[in-house]
Amino acid sequence: MDEGVGDWNACDRTCGKRMFGPRGVLGRTMHGCQLRPHTVGSAASAIRRQRSTEKQRAPMTVQNKSCDPVNGTANESGQWGACDARSGKKAGSRTVKQLDLYGRSKFLGLTQEAPCYPVSCPIVFYMEWTNCTDAGATKSRSHQVTQKNLY
Repeated sequence: MDEGVGDWNACDRTCGKRMFGPRGVLGRTMHGCQLRPHTVGSAASAIRRQRSTEKQRAPMTVQNKSCDPVNGTANESGQWGACDARSGKKAGSRTVKQLDLYGRSKFLGLTQEAPCYPVSCPIVFYMEWTNCTDAGATKSRSHQVTQKNLY
């Protein structure tokens, strides 16, 4: 750089970069433009303008952070269905109160199973007592079950 000439400023729209003198002396325009006098401020003011322009053009830095996953919630159980005689279980379902958020895979727990309470079936039909036997001095009777115990 020539003595008495300041730093480069921002690009000139018409013909490239300009060089400024520290006290408004002749500057020269580069990249094929003619030399011409410039009446400009000091090199320090040119640097301030350049830095201001660079700050305006500086890219914004953004940091991203994943949100913590949130489990969904469901309302209390609705009515239970009938008991299944084979499995001994009953099924119930619930409705969603709040969906899963931020990456949880799938809302779980909308259907539930619970064991059925055992149901004893009463013996409803007894046969008549037999006559006493001489050997054991006992008599007996049989009964018929209309339905087996459940669960």
